[in-house]
Amino acid sequence: MAVKRYYSVEEVHKLILEDSSDSDNESEIVHDSDDSYVDEEHQNKSDRPTSEADEESDHSSDDDDDQDESDSMDDDQQGSGGGRGTTRGGRRAVGCSGGQGGGADLAGGTAGTGDVATENSDVASTTLTSKNGNIIWTKEPVVQVTGRHAACNVMHIKPGPTRFATRNVDSPMSAFQLFMRGPILQEIEKWTNTERKNVFADNWKDVARDELHCYLGVLILIGVYRAKNEPISELWNNERGQSIISGSMSRNRFQQISRVLRFDDASSRRERRTTDKLAPIKTAFGMWEATLEDAYVPFENVTVDEQLLTYRGRCPFIQYIPNKPGKYGIKFWVLCDSRTSYVSHVQVYTERQQGAARETNQGQSVVQELCSNLVGSGRNVTCDNFVTSLTLIQNLKKNNMTLLGTARKNRTELPPELVTVKGREVMSTLFAYHQDSTIASY
Repeated sequence: MAVKRYYSVEEVHKLILEDSSDSDNESEIVHDSDDSYVDEEHQNKSDRPTSEADEESDHSSDDDDDQDESDSMDDDQQGSGGGRGTTRGGRRAVGCSGGQGGGADLAGGTAGTGDVATENSDVASTTLTSKNGNIIWTKEPVVQVTGRHAACNVMHIKPGPTRFATRNVDSPMSAFQLFMRGPILQEIEKWTNTERKNVFADNWKDVARDELHCYLGVLILIGVYRAKNEPISELWNNERGQSIISGSMSRNRFQQISRVLRFDDASSRRERRTTDKLAPIKTAFGMWEATLEDAYVPFENVTVDEQLLTYRGRCPFIQYIPNKPGKYGIKFWVLCDSRTSYVSHVQVYTERQQGAARETNQGQSVVQELCSNLVGSGRNVTCDNFVTSLTLIQNLKKNNMTLLGTARKNRTELPPELVTVKGREVMSTLFAYHQDSTIASY
């Protein structure tokens, strides 16, 4: 059994000189940070009392013959292999060829290059690169090894009707007034009675609050009976019409109010419409929209989508969407509660103003504007492929919200492997992960 021997600095240099005389290639020893590699145990022994050091020296001299043979074998192996030395305490002394590099260095370099190549190939096999080359997706989710998992879709407010709504609603009329409140009706009364002077002069009776309630109720009944396309004369017909409509208001008065009904100052409308196409109803519409949020708190899942209100009259922002049932109408962006379909926020699409720059990332901007009142609420937003993007997901994540939606194939943040379906097994699913985002391609 070979006995370990500890070398001093002078002995180490002596061995190197003897080995270099027998080999054509010079060898050197690379150490961690000191000028030479000295074992900690050797340092400790050198600090022992003299008596103990003498005893150890005497003991080691008895085994000089065996140790010399073992040393010569180690020297031969170190000189020819140029490889790694002993390892102690997490450090290692590595022998390599000096100068331009000999055979040992080439072998070590080749082995190291092979390890790097294998590692790179393993990384490439588990990662996917986006089309624009800026995003790296992984095939396996990143496991969180420390800390707690982040809480998602946790609400700290009770969803459903607000306290304001439950306190003020106890009848159908009070439910109507929850959304058509006094300031809105006052705005309509003011500008309607102002407009009548330009149309009827003195042959007019100002619209009162009760009469305006009756007029709006008739409009709602016409929608309930699906009679929007029927002539006015048929609705007030004694035989074929609805008695509840004819009993609420005369036909002539209904037509008079419809002719002069206004929501803004018509005299300044032309100037305001140059910067805002929604100017004729901007004030009243904003006041009505605010009541939607006051009356109801959405649940943890909400949906953002477009809706086309069928209309073929005169309007500067009429939209044509062939895949919609009505095809022509006014387009709305709507934020709804996914459980109850309650409309919490709505935005009219008026196209861009004349001379304005082309809008980019329209879908992303719409979603962020509609969800501006839900920041920090922990809700999840569901939308279609027109607005879904990785940038939108990251922006919502900053506001403690998540997103679920379909994505179009031409999105540059998607890896081509998930978009291509050629050669894939039917009904198969591929997953990719990037930070807190997940893609499923099926």
